[in-house]
Amino acid sequence: MKNKSILALTLVMVFISFTLSGCCKLSDHGTNTTNGTDNATQPDNYSSESDMSVYQSGNIFSIVMDQTGETIIKLSDTNSDGNFDYISMDTNEDEIADAFLFDRDYDGKVDKWHVILNGVDSYAWDLDADGVPDIYDSDGDGTLDAWDLNGDGLIDQRDPDNDGVVELHDSDFDGVFDEIEALANQ
Repeated sequence: MKNKSILALTLVMVFISFTLSGCCKLSDHGTNTTNGTDNATQPDNYSSESDMSVYQSGNIFSIVMDQTGETIIKLSDTNSDGNFDYISMDTNEDEIADAFLFDRDYDGKVDKWHVILNGVDSYAWDLDADGVPDIYDSDGDGTLDAWDLNGDGLIDQRDPDNDGVVELHDSDFDGVFDEIEALANQ
């Protein structure tokens, strides 16, 4: 369960880190684009790409599935600086947001991730403002259980059973835990 939580958290944060990295400014989003439909029948803040539509309300953009009307992603610019600093997503299409990304210091980079997978809350935090998570609480119990020590985006130490003892180490930072490498080399 923890490995799936960390994988899901990593995938979501890679996607959203790219989004919050500055590639998508609010000013880059066109409005009043209706994909060939009559502009008079759509609100000024509507655009459509195949089976998804984008709606804008102030500094909040919503990406909606056309078939179901479900909002799958909300992007917010809470301080009106032109960068998204809060994103919520519904990753399993149950109409409940289960992935949240925050730029709490408004530097344009994600610094907190929160993902709910199979009812388990997972968290990650960026401590050095590079947009890459450094510490993880993959099961939401309030105890850190994974660390990226060198900022490469890969977990270098893990405490999979939350007993306070790190059991998995990647001392050469090659992306494979030393304990796993030792078993493979036996």
